[in-house]
Amino acid sequence: MDKPIQVGEEYKNEKNGRWYATHKCPICHKHWDCKVYDVQSGNTTKCKSCSCRISATTHGRRFDKEYTTWLNMHQRCSNPSASNYEYYGARGITVCTRWKHFESFIEDMKKCPSGMELDRIDNDKGYYLENCKWSTIEEQMKNRSNNVNLTDNSGVEKPLLEWAKIKDTPASTMYSRWSRGWSEHEIIHGK
Repeated sequence: MDKPIQVGEEYKNEKNGRWYATHKCPICHKHWDCKVYDVQSGNTTKCKSCSCRISATTHGRRFDKEYTTWLNMHQRCSNPSASNYEYYGARGITVCTRWKHFESFIEDMKKCPSGMELDRIDNDKGYYLENCKWSTIEEQMKNRSNNVNLTDNSGVEKPLLEWAKIKDTPASTMYSRWSRGWSEHEIIHGK
């Protein structure tokens, strides 16, 4: 069965604030509107004209890590109901127009290497090719806007997570020390 093809630009429905796009049914060839989220999430949708069930995904990668990453990126930037929206969309972090389509995202970013996650190089900028890379969790932690950097007595500065690893101390213990106002020396070395 053929897949629906996008024949129109995406538009925002004024009544419910959701984004829609016009598709052409491969069976009856009539146009119908579908929520963009349904297409992005890979939900199965019904053609409004003939009620045939049509798979909304065209890339066959619905359960791949890259697709989940792409979908989550869109959610945190555009869905006020997303649990982490306040750190992304509410701060003005957006996804570039090119990456509205999964195929363009995967063409630019390629397959995610094992053990890595999507990371923005500059946390104050959005998601686009020049500002994104695949990073380890450890690299991502260093890039967070709420990262705590500590300097020891010799003037060496490192993120709290690195100090925790070096000192073989749980990061949660060091964060607790930091939140209670301990000096940097005390946080790194203990009292």
